[in-house]
Amino acid sequence: MKEEEPNNNSLYLVFVLLVVIGVGVAYARLPAVRGIVDAKAPWFKEKVGHFLVSGVGGGEKPGSDGDASAANPAAGPRPFDITVFAAHPESWPKSIAINVETEFPAVLNGKQVGTLRAP
Repeated sequence: MKEEEPNNNSLYLVFVLLVVIGVGVAYARLPAVRGIVDAKAPWFKEKVGHFLVSGVGGGEKPGSDGDASAANPAAGPRPFDITVFAAHPESWPKSIAINVETEFPAVLNGKQVGTLRAP
């Protein structure tokens, strides 16, 4: 009987998938890698990069007025600004989960009338 050689196609596929995932993680987590990739392949940031950095569907499109890194790549992440967030309801999440007990003001007609506690 003749022994068959093992099929390495599935190993190559797994290797390629791991490399693609690794590159995506490096792009999302390491600003130095992101800067190099954006400089060498600006199309990557436009087509794929904004999903990796902002989250799928949750962030602003690259080059929009709220994307500070588009204007100045060395600026780094900007601090959270509640007024900018409040001005763009399209970026608000559909729902949120609260992991710790939180107290909220109860507001009626623009005046605080009490507090609400979410366990």
